[in-house]
Amino acid sequence: MLEKVGRDPAGASDFHSFFGGLLAPLLIRKDERRSFLIALVLVAFARAQAAFDFTYAVDDYRQIIDGLSSLSGALIGQGRFGTYWLSEVFGFVGFDPVRSPIISIVASVILSAWIGNAVLRLWTYDLPDLIRALLIVIIAAHPYTSEILTFRGIAIYHILAFVLSVAAIMVAGPGLWRILLSSLLFAVGLTLYQIPINYISVFLCFDLALRAIRHFIKSDDVPASYTLWDRTFYARILTFFVGFALYMVLLKVSTYGYGTDPRGVMIGLGDIPSRVLLGLNLLYGHFVTGGVYGNNLLPKAILAIPLLFVVAALVELVGRASDMRGAIIAGVVVVAAPVVAGFAMLGAPLLFTLLFLPPRILTQIGLVWAGVAVVALTVRVVIPRHVFSAALGLVVFSFIAANNQIFVDQARVATRDHNLAIRLMARLEGLPNFSAMKTIAVVGYPADSGTSIPTGIPAFNDSNWIYPWAIAPMITELTGIPVKYAKPEGQTAAVEYCRSHQRWPAQDAATIQGELAIVCL
Repeated sequence: MLEKVGRDPAGASDFHSFFGGLLAPLLIRKDERRSFLIALVLVAFARAQAAFDFTYAVDDYRQIIDGLSSLSGALIGQGRFGTYWLSEVFGFVGFDPVRSPIISIVASVILSAWIGNAVLRLWTYDLPDLIRALLIVIIAAHPYTSEILTFRGIAIYHILAFVLSVAAIMVAGPGLWRILLSSLLFAVGLTLYQIPINYISVFLCFDLALRAIRHFIKSDDVPASYTLWDRTFYARILTFFVGFALYMVLLKVSTYGYGTDPRGVMIGLGDIPSRVLLGLNLLYGHFVTGGVYGNNLLPKAILAIPLLFVVAALVELVGRASDMRGAIIAGVVVVAAPVVAGFAMLGAPLLFTLLFLPPRILTQIGLVWAGVAVVALTVRVVIPRHVFSAALGLVVFSFIAANNQIFVDQARVATRDHNLAIRLMARLEGLPNFSAMKTIAVVGYPADSGTSIPTGIPAFNDSNWIYPWAIAPMITELTGIPVKYAKPEGQTAAVEYCRSHQRWPAQDAATIQGELAIVCL
């Protein structure tokens, strides 16, 4: 007699239990939905304008003319080989991020709010809805995080890198298979962008600090998953290191035969002290004066709020006279955590000879702001919560306003760039040998005529005319006239010409010599 063959109920149950356990942490919980929706609306207020300002950043012009494949060598050489592979997948399904900005912006709004919610869930367990919503916005919409959205061709890869990295931390847990899976997720995220290394470092700094503070002040009724004895916490740390190691293996394999990016050459041991001092100076600029990049993206009054949170936390700890030793140790953690997290925010670029730290590299700065606030709320006893709500609300309003101004200023920069391009081409078209022009070399930068861009800082809302690789694709895109940027010998000839001729808008500031157009700005 044949036995009836069917599914193994126990095996099926184990399978669903394993993957259900991985999926559940990634979903918005019922008690988080209200704060998540509030945050989503506020982040949309900050970012929606970016979906409708159809302007491009310096790298976008090359992509819209030649496709992302024109940057494949740079992407792979910089370790972002996953971005190139994913772009091929996007091409297969007909998605071009440069020409589909609304998809990227909407995805960024939703996913950045999801990331903020996930971070807060792992950090703490007793936030009121309004405070949680405001902290999500601070994490998701710090003005520094807006820059990447002006790079339309790369923004979608940027947010997906963070989603994969945070998802890796969320699914991490005890057990070999969970560690391997979470590490693989983290490694894949790093193939799209390496900035999540700094982001997760900041997260872990505050995660450890919050657990230590609860331990030393002997907080009552703390869930086991928020203590120093939680095994999942150590699984997250292991995921970070194993995932990074796995990424390095993938990096070596995928970049074999490609040249080393200049940003990948490390400093010597003798340079470390000076870099530590530089790091402290940068932190002072980012969190106290706001003047690291010249123009302040945030008012100093707003910059003072996180500092006041640190002071508030210390005042609260002084009031815990029953256990002064624990309060003192917790106070040291309160002060040290933002400093250590600040260095983690600056991250690996401090260790390389070519220091490259535009705002888009510092996406994790919002995490530092939120971490300081959560620390203050964790030790809060005397100060009413509505005081924190009011302060955080002020910060969120300022962030939303700054985001809006950044996107308006980008449109202003683009308008000036576009008008200059059209004026230059009109001048060149009036020359008798215009039909012979095939390449262009530009010497100098456009003057702002005394009307500066308030949020214009290096590598952020600055003119495309500053970057040679953007000039020719920009002209081609705006005028439809195919032109390439001059080779080195053409650039040398342009420099020599401009030494003895006037600058734009003088009549002789633009000329054509053979196939080469020369412009002196």
